[in-house]
Amino acid sequence: MTTYPELKTAIQWISFGFSICFNSLLVYLILTKSPKKMGNYRYLMIYFSCFAIFFSIIDVIVGPFVHSYGKSFAMLADRRESNISPPVLYFLLCVLCGCYGVTITFFAIHFLFRYFALERKGRLTYFHGGYFVIWVAVPVFFGILWGFTVGWFLAPTEESTEYLKQSIEESYHIPMENVTFVCGLYWRTTENGKEEMVASSMCAVVIFAAMMGTSFSVVCYYGYLSYQRINALMNEGESSYTKNLQRQLYKALVAQAIIPIVLMYLPVSNYLILPAFGWDISPISRLVTLVYAAYPAVDPLPLFFIIDNYRNALTGVVCGCYGVIIAFFAIHFLFRYFALERKGRLKYFHGGWFAIWVAVPVLFGALWSFTVGWFLAPTEESTEYLKQSIEESYQIPMENVTFVGALYWRTTENGKEEMVASSVCAVVIFAAMMGTSFSVVCYYGYLSYQRINELLMNEGESSYTKNLQRQLYKALVAQAIIPIVLMYLPMSNYLILPAIGWDVSPLSRLLTLVYAAYPAVDPLPLFFIIDNYRNALAGYFYCCTSNNNRISMGDKEISRGNTTN
Repeated sequence: MTTYPELKTAIQWISFGFSICFNSLLVYLILTKSPKKMGNYRYLMIYFSCFAIFFSIIDVIVGPFVHSYGKSFAMLADRRESNISPPVLYFLLCVLCGCYGVTITFFAIHFLFRYFALERKGRLTYFHGGYFVIWVAVPVFFGILWGFTVGWFLAPTEESTEYLKQSIEESYHIPMENVTFVCGLYWRTTENGKEEMVASSMCAVVIFAAMMGTSFSVVCYYGYLSYQRINALMNEGESSYTKNLQRQLYKALVAQAIIPIVLMYLPVSNYLILPAFGWDISPISRLVTLVYAAYPAVDPLPLFFIIDNYRNALTGVVCGCYGVIIAFFAIHFLFRYFALERKGRLKYFHGGWFAIWVAVPVLFGALWSFTVGWFLAPTEESTEYLKQSIEESYQIPMENVTFVGALYWRTTENGKEEMVASSVCAVVIFAAMMGTSFSVVCYYGYLSYQRINELLMNEGESSYTKNLQRQLYKALVAQAIIPIVLMYLPMSNYLILPAIGWDVSPLSRLLTLVYAAYPAVDPLPLFFIIDNYRNALAGYFYCCTSNNNRISMGDKEISRGNTTN
């Protein structure tokens, strides 16, 4: 069974990976897809995204446990899992705590900036030139103040070490001599049995409360003013584009406020304050550990879905998943042939080579996505061409549609049809990628079929090996038939037939459904063909059935007993 430290480590590493991906993607979108009217707000968003990456890096290096016991709170790190010296690890622990101070300051500045932008009274000049540098420095100052407060007032003492020792060793099975920690101990028991306030911890929590209160007050105050201003703009003579952009930015800001309130303000404020009143919040402390790690990965998500320009760009990412899938098929068949061949070429799937094979589907997906975003981006021409059919087919007003589309032929002014080069370029790239993948699948599938027959005819092979190879090959064939039927054939027809004038409207609706269903259908062959998996599932269902039967029999016995009585 997975232990809490193992779960904590897994979530920290998973969050680190997602944080790097999501925030890097957001920086790219901000730089390349942001409307010009966003102004310096883009740089604030980039600054925040880069900081979130830094936050995640420090979190995964330190691997902290947020801990609470009795009338204390602590953040600790296990030195056994790190080659970092204790003084450096202690410094990084303080830096990680300081990241919280940076984060809550960012929220306040974001809301202040957005209100100045909505207000239209020229106060955005305070976010240009030298002023902008000051605003960039404010979160750093708050972070340093938070980190210094932790390092100075919450440094470990003999008293706090002894107080926490048993709870830490019992909770995480870490010997206290291997723990680097900071701790706030609010009350100590004197020699005469009375409780005495610990001044250093109280000073620290007062500073924390002042910083959090300031940030939260600014967020609430300017959030409310922005809400009022947004409503006023809806009734003024602003262009629909400007109104829509302001509405999007405000929605994104609200979503980005709700996330930290739920994941940061509330958990951390309870974690810091409640122990001072003697409340045992051990369960909350474990939750804080996880949400503290997850926050940098979750925070950028609202922007992807609320800002139209970013959402439009990400449409290509969804399409890119198809490129990833067809690359996976080819690699599967190649790997299986190398395994059957037994000439030592499986070494190309170990070490650094394995990382290359993992990167190939990502590269295919990125190329497919880039092709969609670059060559098939919506234009006035394609928007007008599709408008009537989309509104009639799906009853969606065109202004509410985000799309990518290929228009192969346009009608010129003299009535002749002219090829649209961008769409043709896109379909040539798609055909090349699909053809490469399909060729590899067919070629190595045929070689694997021949090799399987040779192994089955070879009397020197054990029956277990023969059976396993037969199972794996059957699974591979089944997993090829499914994508050929659900992906290759529908998608190739969908992409190519319109170029020669064929109407594939019914096929497009079918493709919508199979594209969504494919990830759920793809693993099914493995469950039924591989003996070990099939036996495990059969055992699970047998246990469930047996338990139900026992419960039913028990009910009958009880009923019979009641009748007898």
